[in-house]
Amino acid sequence: MKTFKQYSKESKEDKGYYIDDDGVAVFTDILGHGDKSRSSDKPKKVVKEDASDVEDMAKNTNWSKIGNGKHVEEKSHQLLQHHQKHQEENPLSNAHKKAIRSYSNNSKRFNKHLIEKHAGKRWRREESDNHWGVIGTYVPKGSKGRPDDKERAAHDEMHEHLSGAYHSFGVHHKLWAGVSSRVSKAVKKSKDGIIHPGGGHVSTSTDKKVAEGFAGTKTDWGNDVGQHHYMCIHVKPHDKGLSTEKHSTFTDEKEVLIRNKLKHIGTTTHYEKTDYSTGDIRHHVDHFEIHHDESKPKNKYLHLLKKNLMTVRNSLQRK
Repeated sequence: MKTFKQYSKESKEDKGYYIDDDGVAVFTDILGHGDKSRSSDKPKKVVKEDASDVEDMAKNTNWSKIGNGKHVEEKSHQLLQHHQKHQEENPLSNAHKKAIRSYSNNSKRFNKHLIEKHAGKRWRREESDNHWGVIGTYVPKGSKGRPDDKERAAHDEMHEHLSGAYHSFGVHHKLWAGVSSRVSKAVKKSKDGIIHPGGGHVSTSTDKKVAEGFAGTKTDWGNDVGQHHYMCIHVKPHDKGLSTEKHSTFTDEKEVLIRNKLKHIGTTTHYEKTDYSTGDIRHHVDHFEIHHDESKPKNKYLHLLKKNLMTVRNSLQRK
């Protein structure tokens, strides 16, 4: 079995993820963070035959006409309405709402904790040091260092409440995230275009403009000039996620959380005219679907038991 230690020795360039025994690119950093984009190389295409939506987007190279317009606003409103209806029928506890607010205020240390926990014994001390920005027991100025047991316990509880609030989307929709070029590199290295967020939750938005703002900070120059990288996740009605918009501190971000593996289904490239002398901005979009691992049989009785226990616990918390 190839461990993270072995993989990191083989390739320093791809630090931030490793390829597991199934060929899945498992991230060891928050998905979307990472190296600045230094190349305009196109990743290999892993396009499914039924990915007609991706093919339609590929025909339009004008970035301004991608993911905008009245239709998108209607779909976004429809998605939010579905979430609200579900939460009316299954009211969120105060603990759920608190977890959502905490996530929207600062998800970085929370996700880092989940990623380290998922990595487990694969990591050596130096990987853990680098993850938290420390050197052994020395904590550089401006760094909070490793979380203590109390903070870790709070993160675990927060993760449990967030996960318990996930439910089906109910509609077909596109979720956007501005990311670094690391995602494209991971897709190229993976066996079947499958990537894993490494235990953390992935922040996306129903609004392409929000993703564009994040992508602009992850170019070579750290501004709006240069190649932008995005994930566009095509969710289906039965896929699960969590809209934080109603209970978030930053409602304008229209944030939606997901935590599944993602399957790459295609790549599209679009251009935007600018006033800069450097030329047009190139928008590189990696398209994904939520991946459901059908190779692992599900125990429906265990699933029902967990669901019933969650319902009882939520009922007690609301009292």
